[in-house]
Amino acid sequence: MTATVQNILQSYELLPNLEKLELAAEIIRRSLKFNLPNLSDEGLVLNAEEIFLELDRREAKNGKSKSRRSMAGRSRIGGQGKTMSGVEHSISR
Repeated sequence: MTATVQNILQSYELLPNLEKLELAAEIIRRSLKFNLPNLSDEGLVLNAEEIFLELDRREAKNGKSKSRRSMAGRSRIGGQGKTMSGVEHSISR
């Protein structure tokens, strides 16, 4: 991730919730212009798994977690060994 992107994300975190929602909606609207391939069912499941694992990490940090780590370690995209937690990832079709 470039320094520019990191700065944008840091600025985003400082915004009030309403402005965060407005910015997120605008980014999504603009992102629809890209010709991105559709995610496969497997890709969607792996993305959801990565989100749940992140929620588990946050809950564990706060002492509130009931683990959903059933697929931990298998969250790979496109068979290339890159997880969704990294910027450079592949989308499987």
